[in-house]
Parts: sequence; structure tokens; C-alpha cells
Amino acid sequence: MRICIVEDNRDLAEALRDALDPEDCQLCFTCSQGLAEYEKGWDLLMLDVRLPDGSGLDIARAARISSDVPILFLSSDQAETTMLEAFESGCDDYIVKPVRLAVLRKKVQALLQRSGYCDKLRFQDVILHPEKRLLEKGNHQLSLSPTETALLRGLFRHPCQTETLIRFVRQDTSRDISLETFSSRLSTLKKKLGVFDLTITGRRNTGYQLEEL
Repeated sequence: MRICIVEDNRDLAEALRDALDPEDCQLCFTCSQGLAEYEKGWDLLMLDVRLPDGSGLDIARAARISSDVPILFLSSDQAETTMLEAFESGCDDYIVKPVRLAVLRKKVQALLQRSGYCDKLRFQDVILHPEKRLLEKGNHQLSLSPTETALLRGLFRHPCQTETLIRFVRQDTSRDISLETFSSRLSTLKKKLGVFDLTITGRRNTGYQLEEL
């Protein structure tokens, strides 16, 4: 997922990025920055209404002239007139701050699905379909549990420390996981990956990562 977040609160913008963990993310803190970014092929625009030099509504209007990219507003403005103006500008959803991150992730997921976005990750010639909980290589497919899918979602992108992988599991399953359970699930997953000629290795500095056998 490629996402552009236009939010003048830097701490919140970074928290949103970390919660959604997109493959590519651009943080913009002003309206002018957002106007310079909206045409760059993002899968989702996440906009604040009130910005230091303008309004996220202007970005939405500009984007709608040439694109049907999903647009989600996050704003502390609860006025009905503002919400109606946001939808008239072409947005797909409007969330009033403070934001509950678990709800936000589900809304983003729903918006992307409705837009026809296909979420898949690739490592060499192995493809992970997180939404389908499916791993495939050629004609060979393997169904995954929610925990296995969350672990691979992290490892398919980059090496991950234990804490990062546990965070992925918590985000994707809304369940906590102990270190003992984490080690057990990772060991089971490693055995399953053998048929795809992949393994999971652990190193002190880089953490866990995928490698070809």
C-alpha cells in the first residue's frame, strides 16, 4: 500500500504511518505539500481539514479532477457543514479525531477493497496475499492462519526484530501474543516455508529475515 498522509501534527502523522505500516508513505504537513503530492499514484489520500496554509478540502477537490483515489478525512472539526463539504469535495469517509487506530485500519482496509486495490507482497517468486491469508508460488498454494499472515507481512518487507513482529500480530489479529507463543508460531511457520524453498533466519543485529534455501 502507498499512502499520502497530510496532517500538520507531526506526532500524529508519524503514529498514523506506524499504525498502517504502508510499503511507501509520504508525510505532508501543509496544504502546499499535499497539493504537490496528490498526483503521484497513491493508493490512499489521508487528509486533515485544517492545515497551516489552507485546507485538505482543496487537496480533495484537486485530486477528484483527475483521479478516483480513495480519500479519507481525519479531522477534529465535528461541524456538520464541514463534513458535508468534505463529502461534496469527493471524499469517501470522514473520521472525527481522536482516532482509534484499530478502527482506522479497518476503514482503510474497506476503502482499499472497494477501490479494487490488490494487496500482495512478493519475495523472490513467492507471493503473499495478506487479505486472502494465502501464500503462493506457481501452482502451489498454502493457506495461512491470521498469526502466520501477520508474521509474513512483516518479513516480506524487511528484516524484523521480535518486538516488530509481535506488533504486526497485535495489529492484524487484535490479540496479544507471548514470547513463548511467538517462538512456537515462528518455528511452525518456518517448517511450512520449506516447500517454497524459503526459511526464516535470526541474527543479533538485523533480527529475523526471509532467505532462500
